[in-house]
Amino acid sequence: CDRAWPDGRRAAAFADGTRKLALPCGRAATAHVGGDVSRSWPCGVEEYFYAASRVWHTSGLRAGVSLYHYPDGQVEAHAVPATSPGAPAGALEKHVLFPDGRAARVGPAGVEEAAAVSLLAPELARPPPVATDGERVWAGEW
Repeated sequence: CDRAWPDGRRAAAFADGTRKLALPCGRAATAHVGGDVSRSWPCGVEEYFYAASRVWHTSGLRAGVSLYHYPDGQVEAHAVPATSPGAPAGALEKHVLFPDGRAARVGPAGVEEAAAVSLLAPELARPPPVATDGERVWAGEW
């Protein structure tokens, strides 16, 4: 079932229950069958909500960095260019902010070490995505 509005919005409902909404500004959102939601923005940022684990994954940020927001408040930045001492050129690491305020850096070898928040990826300060009321409505009504 496809639907178009005079303002340029377009929606599609697929046989498997997936629903997609595209806006004239270039933004798009998809409600997947299991409750997952994906969104894309004209700037290249993509957000995906994993319903089963209630985790938001944001990609399309600086230099390939991916951000994960967990329901307990933990935030992780993955694929951050490594700054750990002795890290090989081009190596990547993971930065973590824990709900209790602790911060850590996981180097290319998988070793976790405490880190000052000021030395971690600035993306960690990005607030978690939030589904809008409009998205909740269109995802459920057809």
